[in-house]
Amino acid sequence: MLISFYILLSWFLLPSNDQVPRVSEYTLPLSSNRYTTGEQYLTLSEVDLSVNTLTATFDLSWDASWRDSENYDAAWIFAKARGIDGKWHPVQIIDGSPKQIAKTTGGKAAFEVPADRMGVYVFRAQQGEGDNHWRIQLQLENPRTTPIAELKLFGVEMVYIPEGAFEL
Repeated sequence: MLISFYILLSWFLLPSNDQVPRVSEYTLPLSSNRYTTGEQYLTLSEVDLSVNTLTATFDLSWDASWRDSENYDAAWIFAKARGIDGKWHPVQIIDGSPKQIAKTTGGKAAFEVPADRMGVYVFRAQQGEGDNHWRIQLQLENPRTTPIAELKLFGVEMVYIPEGAFEL
């Protein structure tokens, strides 16, 4: 279970409209500190968000991904819904729904939905390094606070560091 320290590397948001948005690509890096082997920050592209079925399908990619026997990088993916009242609400991920439906690079993706279901960690299933490019699908749960007018998908690139002593 991912209950330790995480280091925020970059984040972005994807704009959408009141219908079913299709975003070609939008990335906003927040840090100039990037791995020497990677040029692409965490990116969500070809995003399909359905307000009717509450399904999110998207391409997830980032350069210089890695996993060793203890540590690895991951993407934290979460969604928000704007009700017709104009307020934004968190959207829970249905546990067991995240799946990799295609890949270009990066091997097999693994998923972890925490107990609160407020998002999903996506990371390499096996040890290795290189670029990731996966097609991912999630089923979202209706926040039931108000009818949904808009959905947005967000992502944060993170690093898992196990609990315990360490040196810098």
